Amino acid sequence: MGERSKKSGEYGEKIIRNLLNKIGWNTNLNGIDIKCLKPEKHKHINSKSDRTSHGLDFLFQYACPLIDQMQQNIVISVKNRAEYPKTSNGVTSKFKEFLKDISFALECFPYDSRSRHRVGNRIKSFEHVGVIFWLAYDEESSKGIIEDLQYFKNTDDLAYKTVYLVDNKRIKFLIDVIDFANQLDSNSKVEFYYPDTGFNIQNISSIKSGMILPVQYINSSIIPFKITDENNSQSLLLCINDNFSEDNLRRLIGLGQALTQKWQHRLILAFPNYKEMDDKETVSIVQSEFSDSDFAKRISVKSFNKGIRTLEEE
Repeated sequence: MGERSKKSGEYGEKIIRNLLNKIGWNTNLNGIDIKCLKPEKHKHINSKSDRTSHGLDFLFQYACPLIDQMQQNIVISVKNRAEYPKTSNGVTSKFKEFLKDISFALECFPYDSRSRHRVGNRIKSFEHVGVIFWLAYDEESSKGIIEDLQYFKNTDDLAYKTVYLVDNKRIKFLIDVIDFANQLDSNSKVEFYYPDTGFNIQNISSIKSGMILPVQYINSSIIPFKITDENNSQSLLLCINDNFSEDNLRRLIGLGQALTQKWQHRLILAFPNYKEMDDKETVSIVQSEFSDSDFAKRISVKSFNKGIRTLEEE
């Protein structure tokens, strides 16, 4: 049992390491320990011994592109199990266990010397953020458990500011949309797009983008990309994790307009289930609602899921 558990942990870390490379978190430290400053409070569950250290599966540090002069230190915990609990109560109970573990680590991390390592000379503030990757290797890749935590409450009064949970379903979405973006045009440069937030006003005249996925996007239902082709024309790609519908299409087009202020050569919208044969007429109806006909003509809708239907769009 112990050997299988060890293999499971190593396999989970391998999957997440490959995912981190895809999202630009590839300068991370892994398998490091930090000293525990509250040994009795932070002792392991069902253990009589005080804790001496916290093990971090990965640590990624970067200058946040959405907030000027802020460095985000991402403390990453990988949990790989055969399957997810079968009930909402079971999911909540296990998540509380994982959350307690990472919140204890986040409580001690600010006192570790690595927490003060600056990734640039313009950094003025630090934020320490936790990310739990909860995998289930016997489940379908589209299986999700985040929705089972809708009514979760921090009844243990844990000391943490921000912790994100990423499950199989979320990992699949990230992989699908990143691969889709990179396959749109082999000669184009693909980057994550960083819109103006009011907190990233430096170089406000430039179109901000980069290879690092901001941690704020890790659970977002929409991932924005900037695509620059060989003629230096720039397009905005918005991938949404919700099914295609007239309302979602209208909302996404409005978002595309607001984000780009018409700098884009094209606006590409990608849904998981778009079918051109069934949905093309809906796209035409929504396009006709926009008074700027030139803008409407530059909108295209696709599916980011691989499969036979993507050949409809060739």
